[in-house]
Formats: sequence, structure tokens, C-alpha cells
Amino acid sequence: MRPAAGAFLLAAALAAPAAAGTRERIAVQRALEGAAPTAVGVLKPGSDVLEAARGLDEPLPGGTDAATAALAWLRERSEALGLEPGADSLVLERVEPRPGGGVRVLARQLRWGLPVAGGEVRLVMSAERRLRSLASGCVTGLVAPVRAQVPVEVARARASAALGLAPAEDPAAMLWVRRRADGDRLEWEVRVPLGDGRTSSTWVDAADGRLLALDESTVHAVGLVFPTDPRAPEAEVPLSRLLPGQGLASHACAIEDLAGPRVTPLGPGDDYRYPSSSGGFDQVNAYWHADRFLNEFLGALGHAGMSESLIVRVHVPLAPAVALTSGRFVLLGLPIAGHVGEVSRCHDLLYHELSHAVLFAAGVQSTGGGSAGSLHEALADYLAAACTGDPAIGEWLYLQFPAGGTRVDQPVDPWHARNLNRVAYGAAPVGSVWANGMVLSAALWDLRAVLGTTADSLVLEALDHLPGVPTWAHLANALLQADLERHGGRGTGAIVAALSRRGVRGAATATFTGPARLEPGEPGEFRALPCCGGVWGEVRWRARPWCHGAACGEWRQLGEGSLLQTAFDEDSELELELRTPWGDTLTTARFVSVRPPWLRLEGPARLASGTRGTWRARVAAMAPWRVEWTRLWRRPDALPERLGRGAEVAFEMLAGCELLALVTDGLGRTTSARLEVEAFAGTPPGEALGALDVRHRLDPGAPTGELRVSMGRAGRLRAEVFDVRGRARLALWDGPAARGAHVVRWDARALEPGLYVLRVRFEDEGALARFVVIR
Repeated sequence: MRPAAGAFLLAAALAAPAAAGTRERIAVQRALEGAAPTAVGVLKPGSDVLEAARGLDEPLPGGTDAATAALAWLRERSEALGLEPGADSLVLERVEPRPGGGVRVLARQLRWGLPVAGGEVRLVMSAERRLRSLASGCVTGLVAPVRAQVPVEVARARASAALGLAPAEDPAAMLWVRRRADGDRLEWEVRVPLGDGRTSSTWVDAADGRLLALDESTVHAVGLVFPTDPRAPEAEVPLSRLLPGQGLASHACAIEDLAGPRVTPLGPGDDYRYPSSSGGFDQVNAYWHADRFLNEFLGALGHAGMSESLIVRVHVPLAPAVALTSGRFVLLGLPIAGHVGEVSRCHDLLYHELSHAVLFAAGVQSTGGGSAGSLHEALADYLAAACTGDPAIGEWLYLQFPAGGTRVDQPVDPWHARNLNRVAYGAAPVGSVWANGMVLSAALWDLRAVLGTTADSLVLEALDHLPGVPTWAHLANALLQADLERHGGRGTGAIVAALSRRGVRGAATATFTGPARLEPGEPGEFRALPCCGGVWGEVRWRARPWCHGAACGEWRQLGEGSLLQTAFDEDSELELELRTPWGDTLTTARFVSVRPPWLRLEGPARLASGTRGTWRARVAAMAPWRVEWTRLWRRPDALPERLGRGAEVAFEMLAGCELLALVTDGLGRTTSARLEVEAFAGTPPGEALGALDVRHRLDPGAPTGELRVSMGRAGRLRAEVFDVRGRARLALWDGPAARGAHVVRWDARALEPGLYVLRVRFEDEGALARFVVIR
């Protein structure tokens, strides 16, 4: 029952140098260049032609519909499929929808413009327009004629006569290129209605008119099987969907026997009623159960099938293993004395292994992660139990464990996630992937008790939402997403309850989108992303002014719901709080830039030649910020000089210069400031004192401001602070003032964050200064 480590590479020679020299080998290497690390190529046996590719994860360009884009991708790689340029081509035959929004594209091979029987390529794409797998049945090296010698009317008449029918009125007929065991031919396919609802497909050689195959599309086969296991009597059953030819095969699966030849009919009428004492019985039994599981069970749940048919091999020497699945190959072992009986006669174990193959075909691997193996076993156990309605797997097969190797109806205690690696049952030892997997399969079985067969559909539909190496949390989210997309979210509560009861929880994240920069007062739209498989939790928003090195402001609630529209007047921190369906409360925050960084230069504006000066940058900015300095001497031949980075710079004055500082904050926003520095010889020139000179400074986030007023004469001085509504908020000076300079330091903590105006009046003169208060 152990799945292999993953889909193995049949064509290992793909990794070898192109010394083989064939054009096809080189084309295959080029076709897989740049593919995902998970890509696996498979060559046709005995050839250098690509038969299949899995794990591609190849994005398709936009601009056209998905099927057209996939066909264009395929045509670019046609030589890797063995197609001859100029003679062979590919056309779109049909597009089949798949669960979860993906599609399977079927392309038909044409030879000189005529369709080739069996020559088709299947491409599987996800809903995100990413190619997942390729399966090719292209027929290479065809040498059939290209012109029919037998008219269509003759072909129609011969087909009707061979069936013992009167010539039908214009039965459908079509020319095909076809490869048979005795050579390549050009053939008429004549489809004649038989009157019982069926249509016969009869083939006529287009070169000489010979009848090549009569009623080929109809097979009337019957066989003996054990409908459940050998404890029940044999039953005679129809072998549906069986293709003509040697052995038991359909489009979905084929049976191979490693201990003997493929079975052939025992007599006329496709009689496969081999007695249970015969080895051929095991092939018939395996075919009937595989066909039933893939078509009647999975098909009824809406499963679209796989791009490659499954190969089921019976009587494989695997001891001490019982059965193995690797990719599309299911291997059923021989009986092991005292341990297991004939594996090919155990229906639920066969369903278990077929489920592994379905998971592999969906791109779900069983290794590479701590819980991927147990997840594989859990889903295989669950689907086998769902198909039979029996929670025990292999109760007939395992001689030492008559209750079965595993069961999906275990009690919650101890079968809970907290006891992983400490549970065991039957053939599943302590800590094994089979034992651990029964915790998850039991949770799904609990869900089935509530939702019925809808739970079976959810498990299959969830496969389209799983990564290549999934965890249990991935599956929990995928079940919610499948329920939302395919069932309107009606099962969300049941899924959460059933899985949580076993300690299985989804992986939740709290993320949101929206602008990182806004203008003051500009509305922005922020949208929370679904946390758990497309399902929403409870969403709340809040914000606070960005701290800027000072004490942070208080949080204010902005609202609830997945969409938030709001505006900010200053740099802010926006936080999303999410309560998930699994009961977790998560938060995430991001910075919203509203105002650029603030920069002011401090240092001497006049300096004696030959003396050294120091200038500092006062910065309020989003960290990490940096300041870069540049100097330009006032000389005709002077070029800008970079002085380096840092909060201050010092140098010797040689002449007058222009000093430039550029601050860049953590978000890449920039602000610059310039300072003209004058150099003088001897005594510095005196300052002319005008009637009124006003200078004001309030650093962002600082608790106090500084007002410096200089007057050329005495008089009455009035200095006030107003908000943006024109309301007077503070009086800094109101009264007489002597000639000269006056300094007023005032407390800015009395003002709320926002934009303010400082107005200074001296007799008939006045000055205004704007500033911002930030917390």
C-alpha cells in the first residue's frame, strides 16, 4: 500500500548528452528547456520521441483563449513528438472542462491534411492558464497513401452489406490514416446506424476496398469476478468500455500480468469467464474493479479523468511490500504466506492504490514534506472506503489483521492530530504514514456522515487547489475553496467542525492590497484577501499615525468587512485584524505614505576663510533613512563634489559655496535642502536689522516649537496660532516688544495632529508660517 516516492522518469536518457544524435532527442531536450524543476519527461519505448510530460507548470501567454494558446505551445514542440515538418500538423479537436476551472485540450494529428487514427495529444491546464501535463499518442513515420482509390459510395455499400443491412441513406464516412500491424493504410471509417441506438464503426481499405474491421466500436464482453472479495461468490458481469484487441484495456486503464500472458476470450462473444482457480481470473477481476472505480465511482462524482491511462500490473513480486503505486503504474503483489492473500482479488486495496494514481495524476506528490505522505494515504483510504461504503481497508487480504490494515472510522481519542506519530493500527505501525493518515481520513469520514457523497466530491474537487507537496492545512483550505466554488459555501461549517474536531486546521494568512502612497486627503481602497481557501473570516480595520521616532498615536477603528475606503492626512500604519474560520485571530499591518520626509540644515551661513565649519541635517523620515551631501564652490571652474553620507558634514572653508543635502527615506521618497554659505576675511559683516524678521521651527513629532522675531524698532507685537478652520488656538505673544531679537519657545502638545498657521503682526507689517503637528 506504500506509494512510491513520486512519478519516476522512464526516459532517464533525457538527462544525458545529445550524443545519441537523433533529431527527436535534441527536440525533446529543447521542448523541456526552462521547464519547472518538477517536470518529468517520458519517451516512447524504443524511441527518442516524447510520449508524456508531467509536472510542467508552464505559464501560457495571454491575448488568446487558453485552448489556442496551448495549441500554439504544442506546435512549437511538434518535432519532440516525432512529427515531420511539412507532412504532419496538429489541429484543435475539442476542449473538455475540468473541475476547478481547468481544461483538457485534445489536439488531432493530421498527415498531409488527413486525420490519423489514434494520433492525438492531450494537454491539461489549470484555471490559471498553466500547463500541467502532456500525453501524446502521435503516430510517427507514417507511409500510408494520401489519395483514396475507392470512392466513398463503394465504402458505404460494403460496410452496410457486411453488417447485413440495407444501404443506409448517406451513412457518415471519413478518411483516416491508420497504422495496423501489417502496415500503414488509408481507410474509410463508415459509421452505420444499427437501429438499436448504437452506431457501428466499420473500416474499409481506401486503396482496394477490402473490409478491415467490422463493427469495431462495439465489444460484447462478459467475465467472472468477485464483486467484493473471495468471501462472496463469483458473479458474472459485463466488461464495459473494453477496447478490441488482445488483453484487457480501455481508454482509462489496462491490465498486465507479470506471471503470465494477457488473457484472451475463451470463446465466441468475448467470453472472459475464467474460473477463480485460473490465473486469468485475476486479470479480469482487476479490470472490472479498476473500470468500475474510475468510471462509475469517480465519473459519477464529476471527475474528468486523467490525461494518461493507468497501467495495473498483477502478480508482481514485491515482497515484503503488498502493493505499490508510482505515477500511473499500479503494482499488485503476490500472496505472502501468513501475511496476505491474492492482492488482485482485494477490491478495496485496489481502489486504494488507484486513488494514489489519481492523486499523482493531479500533481499531488507523496514525498518532500512532513505530512504529504500521510495525506496521500489518508485520501487513498478515504476514497476506497467511500467507494465500498466500508470503513475497513483490506480486512480480507491481511491474514494477521482480520479487521483490516487501516480503518477510517477511528474514534477521536486517540485519533487526533495531537497524537501524530503515537498511533498505530493493524498493518500500520506506530508513527507510520498509514497510521497518521488515519487521523485525517477519519476526519473526512466524519464529514461524510454529515454531507454524504458531497464529501466525496469535495475531496476530488480539492485536488485542483493543492500544491505539489501539500500539508494537511493545505487540504483543509482546499476543501473550503472547493465548497465555495462548487457548492456555494453550504458545507463550510461542517468542514470546519469535522476537521477541527480532529485537530486538523487550515493555514490562515491575513493579507491585504492597496496603495502604499497617497496624497493628504486622497481616498484609497484597501482590500483584504481571502484567508482560508477562498473563504472569508471576520475582518476589522484600524489605523494610527506613524510614530516617526516619537510616541505612537492611538489606534482608531475604521470599520469591518473585506473592503475599506479611507483617506489619511499624515503617514499612517494601517492594520488588518482577521478572525479565521478555524478560530485564529491574525493581524498584519503596513505603512501608508502620505507625506515626504522632512529635512532642515543647521550650521553657519557665514564663515571666515580658512576656518572649519560643521553642518547638520535635522531629519524626520521613515526609517531607514540616509542623507547624502554635495558641495559646489563658487568658482567658474567648480564642479559638484560628493561629500559622503551621514547626519553631519565638516570641512574647511576655501570660498563661498552652496551646500546640498538629500534625504531618502525607507520607502524611497526624497527631500532636498540647500544652504548658501558665505566666506569672509577678517571681521564678519554686520546684519541689517529690518522692521520685521520672523523665523519659526517645529520639528515633526517634537513637543515644543521655537519662534524667533527680530524688529528694527520697538512696538506692539502679536503672534497667534490658527487651525485650518481659522480658529485661534494659541497666543504666543500679545503686547509691547523692544527693538532687537526675541525668542519664544511654546508647547506644541496642546495641539492635535494636523496643519496649522502661525500669524505674526508688528504695527502695519505681518508674516505667516505654516507647520504640521505630528504625533
